[in-house]
Amino acid sequence: MSPGDLVVAVEDNKVRYLLMRQLDRLSIKYNICQLGDAICEVASVIISDVVDPLTISSRIIIVRDADDIEGAIIAALVKLNGISQPLIATLGVDPGLRFGLALVVEGILIRSESASSPADAADIAVRWASIINHRFDECMLTIRVGSGSRLFSTLFLRALRRRSRAFSIELIDEHHTTLTSGADNDQSSAALIALRSGPAVGEVLPALDEKTGYIRLLKRLFARLTSGGALSTKDACRILSGDLTLDGVVDDYSPKND
Repeated sequence: MSPGDLVVAVEDNKVRYLLMRQLDRLSIKYNICQLGDAICEVASVIISDVVDPLTISSRIIIVRDADDIEGAIIAALVKLNGISQPLIATLGVDPGLRFGLALVVEGILIRSESASSPADAADIAVRWASIINHRFDECMLTIRVGSGSRLFSTLFLRALRRRSRAFSIELIDEHHTTLTSGADNDQSSAALIALRSGPAVGEVLPALDEKTGYIRLLKRLFARLTSGGALSTKDACRILSGDLTLDGVVDDYSPKND
């Protein structure tokens, strides 16, 4: 992808600055111009906040405000990959001590991200799903969750259900999805999970027994999320039973209680 493929023609200074920061973070090349400049004539996709009937084009992605930046970027990436009217999207989730997420549209990887907790992963999934639903009316989205760790997949599904029950969710066998090592291996695994199909997740989520291994993993995750905080065995068991949520216990944590 060359800089001329994507141009940013945004007049609002704050939106333009935040959009450029996000594009830089994602290592997406772009050029800055004003709508109507010569480069706009040859650009594949234009992100703009200018709604002008005289310049309406299928190449223009409208960004309404700062909260719409991620949606505009995802829409631009879909178009840059030659997809005009997507009908199928899948969102793969690789659960673990660190969660990988990947958004695949018509079989093409569009976005990937990592999350530090089940709640953060659920927030990203809901945000991406909302963008797909808003930007592409006819696109059907399925969330596919790896089943390699029953503990982390269940914690993610619980967090997702607390946010919305409107999603189509499948549980995916993770066998042979870890193909790389390194910082982004969870994202590559999530992309492979997104490309598989599996049984639908029912209304009743799997129960979590008070296993020693589960309690140990919860304490390890809690310590990382709280920069060294200690999770009691009692609270760990209550999280497993569903009486408490991990994010709720993390939010209530205070170092003086250690």
